[in-house]
Amino acid sequence: MPLAPGRSKRQTITTILIACAVIVAAGLTAVAYRPGLMTWDAVRQYDQALSGQFDDWHPPAMEWLWRQFTPLFAGPGPMLALQLALFWGGILLLSLWALRRDRIGLAAAIVACGALPLAMALMGSVLKDCLMAGALLAASGLLVWRGETAAPRGQRWARWASCSSSPRRRCGSTLSLPGCRSSSLYCHAGAAGRRCIC
Repeated sequence: MPLAPGRSKRQTITTILIACAVIVAAGLTAVAYRPGLMTWDAVRQYDQALSGQFDDWHPPAMEWLWRQFTPLFAGPGPMLALQLALFWGGILLLSLWALRRDRIGLAAAIVACGALPLAMALMGSVLKDCLMAGALLAASGLLVWRGETAAPRGQRWARWASCSSSPRRRCGSTLSLPGCRSSSLYCHAGAAGRRCIC
């Protein structure tokens, strides 16, 4: 991340400390759960990845991706690495975004949330839900960074895309989106179609 012209030494040190905390937490999670915990679902997915015979009980895209990793490294290790990279990469992006806005407490809280025992325990299991959580966290981090650098038209598009990307959202639900002005995005599906209000 390029340093802003008036950035103080304290802000630079805080950025380095936050990045180091994320790297250490990711490393500890990887070492503690290496090569990755596998439940019955993960064993079934891995079996399909090996055989190349996919069904729709689990995400075929995840099984296909796992199949691509098997020539490099057998077992759950590559999927655990991908899952942790997405999860901790999203945590890092969100915390650096908070630091860029001079919100040191928020940045520390974001890293602390990632280091909660439940989050770390779940991320050690190779599951489609954990992979999706990591992907969504990384996407959220990319969205807030995109919101920082995009023109207003690009910001509106990012908000609309994040609202319309989930077809399972119920009518009138609220979801948190850090890039929105009001810190929440309200989506309502009515007779006129889906509307999103930030």
